[in-house]
Amino acid sequence: MTEIKIEKGVPMPDPHPVYKGYPFLDMQPGDSFAAPRIHLGMIRSVEAFWAERHGWRFQICTVVENGQKMVRVWRMA
Repeated sequence: MTEIKIEKGVPMPDPHPVYKGYPFLDMQPGDSFAAPRIHLGMIRSVEAFWAERHGWRFQICTVVENGQKMVRVWRMA
């Protein structure tokens, strides 16, 4: 069996690194942002996290902007 060693001083990674890509924390009610449609699954996951943690409400819609399918997220009041 391989011996498992204890190491000290190894920095812990950010527990939610994917959340850094979306500006949910910077949003005020009425603000919105758009992201490529391919991000929809991740955006829904991150939105659920912030909605549960802070009691915030969001509206997520697929829209066409400049000929591209995008996801637009609004923070509700």
